[in-house]
Amino acid sequence: MLSTIFNNFFYTNSCSNSNLEYTSNEKKYSYYLNLKLPGFTREDISLTIENDILTIKGGINENNKSPFVFKFEKTFTLPSDIISKDISAKVDNGILFIKLPKIKKVKPVNINIT
Repeated sequence: MLSTIFNNFFYTNSCSNSNLEYTSNEKKYSYYLNLKLPGFTREDISLTIENDILTIKGGINENNKSPFVFKFEKTFTLPSDIISKDISAKVDNGILFIKLPKIKKVKPVNINIT
């Protein structure tokens, strides 16, 4: 399911393989992005952030004897309310789970004029 929320907050810049499936949602304190990557392990995937752009790259090599059987690169422009240094990711059963924590919003303070 391609989330409308995801489309409103993230902009997909590029993808060398348009068959990648992903879902996303937003909670109070974080955004969540999940990519289906069957057959990939954490060693096959890299994530980098530069100038508020998240780049996800991966490649699978069959028996380490041939060129990549499948590789991809996907980039997303991140929303401005992300804490980049606190982004976390894990792979489980062929799904890459990415947690993107939000900056805590400061509530406005009313100041009385005397």
